[in-house]
Amino acid sequence: MHHIKTEAIVLQSRPFQDHKTILSLFSDQLGLIHVIAKKTSHKNHIFSELFCQAEWVLTRRNSTLFTFCEGSLLQLHLAIRQQLCFIKSALSIGQSILQTQLPEKSSPSLYALIIAFLKNIPSFPCQTTLIGCFYLKLLLHEGILPKGYPHYHIAMMQSFTELQKNRLSQQQVQEIEEKWLTKLR
Repeated sequence: MHHIKTEAIVLQSRPFQDHKTILSLFSDQLGLIHVIAKKTSHKNHIFSELFCQAEWVLTRRNSTLFTFCEGSLLQLHLAIRQQLCFIKSALSIGQSILQTQLPEKSSPSLYALIIAFLKNIPSFPCQTTLIGCFYLKLLLHEGILPKGYPHYHIAMMQSFTELQKNRLSQQQVQEIEEKWLTKLR
C-alpha cells in the first residue's frame, strides 16, 4: 500500500460509525482532502481536534477518501481556544476554505496563508479586519478580486503590523462574503 506524507490542518471533524471520524483537512500538497481515522487511542484522538496542524501519513482508501495511518503533531493552535471571538475567527477561515476549494487542488501558498492567519488570531486587535483581510486574500489568490475594488489595498498588505492600521467594519466584511465569496462556491 502506497503511503502519502503531507502537512495539513484539520478544518472539520465529524463522527462516523462507532469508532471512526471523518476529517476534512487542508494540506500543503493535496489541498482539501477527506480522511477517515479510527478513534483507537487518546493519541489518535488529538489528530481529530479542529485546527490540529500535523504531518500526516495517509493511504488512499478510494477515489475521494484517505485513511489516517499515523501523524506527527506540529501545532494545536491552543491560543485560539482562549476566547470565543478567536474561535469564531478560526471557524470563519476554515469554513471559507471548505466552501470554496475544490478537492485535491494543491495550493501551498494558500496553506501558508491559513497558517499565518491562525497564528495571528490571538494577538490581532480587530478580528473583523483580520477575517475581512483573509477573505480578500483568498479572493486575490483565486483571481477574482478586481484591482478597482475599494479594499483591494488590504488584500495586498504584506504584514499584520501594516494591517493593524486599517479597519473593516462587520458590514464591509459581510459585503465581501455575500458579493465575492459566493462566486467561489
